[in-house]
Amino acid sequence: MITEDKVTELFCIADDFCKEFNAEIKKMLFCHQMTARNAATEPQG
Repeated sequence: MITEDKVTELFCIADDFCKEFNAEIKKMLFCHQMTARNAATEPQG
């Protein structure tokens, strides 16, 4: 049987996952923006 405690635990696990996932996505976006910015400022051939 699914208890209220188990539902709460599942929501906490999902919340922890989302926090970590968002932090990793922000890192990836930052790196991508830096790469794109560096490519845009390099002299053209």
